Amino acid sequence: MEQGQVKSPGGRLIPPYVSYNTFRTFVGGFKKGPPGRIDRGLMAHMSGAIQGQLIAALKYLGLMSPEGLRTERFVALAKSEGAERQNVLRQTLEASYSYLFRNFDLETATGSQIREQFQEVGASGDTVRKCLAFFMAACKEAGIPLSPYMESPRRPQTGSKRRGRRAAPQRVEGTLSNATNAEDSNPEAVVPLPAWPELLLAKFPDFNPEWPDEVKAKWFDAFEKLMRLAQTGIDDRLAKRNG
Repeated sequence: MEQGQVKSPGGRLIPPYVSYNTFRTFVGGFKKGPPGRIDRGLMAHMSGAIQGQLIAALKYLGLMSPEGLRTERFVALAKSEGAERQNVLRQTLEASYSYLFRNFDLETATGSQIREQFQEVGASGDTVRKCLAFFMAACKEAGIPLSPYMESPRRPQTGSKRRGRRAAPQRVEGTLSNATNAEDSNPEAVVPLPAWPELLLAKFPDFNPEWPDEVKAKWFDAFEKLMRLAQTGIDDRLAKRNG
């Protein structure tokens, strides 16, 4: 199993749980048509875990064959715009999530009911929340009406607030250290670099399919610049660390 992929006990891929913005931006980057094979080389700016989640999503949605080859559905989704794109996306969702479009009323279901559906096909834990978040975002773009009782999933709160004063964090080699002073800090204990592309992506404004085409184009341009900037920053830090 590839890094970042989660499978059900039966070995089947579970529904997509990657960030919908990540998925949409990746597919939208091939307006002129995707290459014949979809591989990790096209996702070099992403972490290994995100790459695995994205590949799993593409396979689940029928956009990529088990051998990694693009499908006609991928080509259609990447090249289409406006109402045509909505139609292609709707057909993609109806085919991939057939259990949610047959004998299940998406317009009246509660959040608990749809989470149970995802659990039945192998999702568990916080992955269920991520599956629901992806599905709801995809349905919104496809113009598929959803129940008002299907609340937008939120990341669960973990842990409790700590009491007492903590040492002010100091910046060491571009990372945060809780050392109380520089003399006590261990130069060998370097905090691992965070996945900056994912952190920056989380702060990037969500794409709105209802935006005018001019605004959409500016959003894609800004996103590409952001990814290049993030990759440059990571390369520089790795070079300093290994230098």
